[in-house]
Amino acid sequence: MPNTDPLFSEARTQRPGARKQGLIALIVVLVLAAALAIGLGAARPDDKLVTLRQRATATVKKETVRDIVTAAGSLELGGTESLVSPERAAVIDIKVAEGDSVTIGQAIVIVANSDLPTALSEKRASLQKIQRDIEQADAVSGFDARGQALDEARTRRELASAQADRDRVATLLERKLASQSELDTAASKLAAAREALDSLLLGRERSTTLARIAAQNRLSDRKLLENAIAELQARIAACTVRSTTKGVVYSLAAKKGKTVAQYEELAVIGDPATIRAAVDVPETKAASVKIGTKAMVYVGTTAFEGRVDYLAGYATTSSSSSGATVRANVAFLQRPENAVAGSSVTAELVLGEVKDALTLLRGPYLTSGDYSAVYVVRDGMARKTTVTFGTADGQTIQVLSGLSAGEVVLTGNYSEFIHLDAVRLEGTKQGE
Repeated sequence: MPNTDPLFSEARTQRPGARKQGLIALIVVLVLAAALAIGLGAARPDDKLVTLRQRATATVKKETVRDIVTAAGSLELGGTESLVSPERAAVIDIKVAEGDSVTIGQAIVIVANSDLPTALSEKRASLQKIQRDIEQADAVSGFDARGQALDEARTRRELASAQADRDRVATLLERKLASQSELDTAASKLAAAREALDSLLLGRERSTTLARIAAQNRLSDRKLLENAIAELQARIAACTVRSTTKGVVYSLAAKKGKTVAQYEELAVIGDPATIRAAVDVPETKAASVKIGTKAMVYVGTTAFEGRVDYLAGYATTSSSSSGATVRANVAFLQRPENAVAGSSVTAELVLGEVKDALTLLRGPYLTSGDYSAVYVVRDGMARKTTVTFGTADGQTIQVLSGLSAGEVVLTGNYSEFIHLDAVRLEGTKQGE
């Protein structure tokens, strides 16, 4: 058997070093494994980071923004004329249609009350009768006056004769050629003649006075009838309802054949030149709105400049608004062409300007977020940052706090990651 001791002895002397090297190697392997695990752990999808493939951004800028309040409302005609029925009557004709242009005095609607022509005929017949009565009374008065004149002349002649006879008898009595009784008889005849004349004159005055009063009454009755006829004629003429202004038929409520009540609305005529925007301003902002406040009114997608020319002194509430509002009218500087009254509008009332304000472009991030945070782009990441927004002005919104000029913000839709504090941006590396 060969001697193997040296071999085993040599092996025994090298084993401690081999153990030390193996331990070091194991430690290195463990360190590498731990580092790898950490790296893999950082790259795991369960770390709540979302990678955005497409992104829209905007840079925070400094610029002047307007302090505005937005108010909704509608277009209305400032100058309108409401045409109503003058009588309870039936609509027998309609001369226009909605949207037609009309002039002053143009017939719009014709109504008819059958009682009016009948009443007019009766009044005219009464007028003719009273006119005949007046003519007859005048004729009778003329004949009576002539008869009274003849009676007066005869009575005066009789008085003169009685006076002459009494004077003659008195002369004869002085000469003792007549008796006292003859003088007394002549004096009685003279007194009777005077009484007859006085009675005649009194009767004529009485009949003349009564005739004059009767004539005055007949004339008054005639005047009343003439006035009644004129009124009936005016009422009949008013049944042809006419426009008193130049404009456009804004609405037409009349229906042919329909019976309408007195003063019931038949049509509304409006002047297109007076079209304006009537908007409801939130009560909390109304105190800042003044007569002359600048406004931008959006009719559809088109903006028109205007000025506030009326502001109500009271607030109202309605089921369509969440709070109290104050009515404001905006006059256009340039009237919208072909604008339709009743159309919905939105107005931006300019309350003032803020210079050197921080601003951002408006975008989906406002409606998909919660108006209290944005995602700021930095080092390949977009990190959630708390902000405070102010006035919205057109396509921009004022930033009151949380951002600085030059910072870049995601402006797309936040709905998929609004719950995360940060998102990764595709195509960027840490540090970019």
